[in-house]
Amino acid sequence: MRKLMILMAAIAALGVMAVSASGASAATEWTDNGTVVKSGVDLTQTFEGFLKFEVKGAGTFGCETTVKATVKGPLSAEITEFNPTTSTCVGTGAFVGCKLTADKSNVPWTITNGTTTLTATKTGGNITITNTYNEGCALFGSPPLEFASITITPAGTNPITSLSISGTLTSGGVASGSVTPESTKTLGLK
Repeated sequence: MRKLMILMAAIAALGVMAVSASGASAATEWTDNGTVVKSGVDLTQTFEGFLKFEVKGAGTFGCETTVKATVKGPLSAEITEFNPTTSTCVGTGAFVGCKLTADKSNVPWTITNGTTTLTATKTGGNITITNTYNEGCALFGSPPLEFASITITPAGTNPITSLSISGTLTSGGVASGSVTPESTKTLGLK
């Protein structure tokens, strides 16, 4: 009787493991017009929108920004360009009157596909955006904005209709915003 109970317990445990494994979600795959992108293909999509960062207690600063993503396979993509349009930048609080005079980012940033979100990271370090501001600005000079990672949440998946972007600055504060495809494109996730 004891052996039968042990056998029944083992069968039950295997059943639970099988149900758990079948319920596990796989990472989403990049698609072009509904078809999974093959490895070795470079498919580029440009997104545009307003992105800003907030320094707690000081204010916000943001600009219209162009972000270019390059998909290289079903699970492989990078952000290859990150370019704010300096004439569109606005600040609040301590950043009123600040002008962005130059910017540089350490792209490419690797995109890792999750089940519902994407994560951008920089191999070997932090994502860094170095902005240069006008004299008289609370941010005068070139203080870098650094992120360990940035979370990207797609809206619409086939095709992607927009991307919400959020991240926490390593020095404190947050970044957020949303970008949409520059034109009607067929880049998606499934």
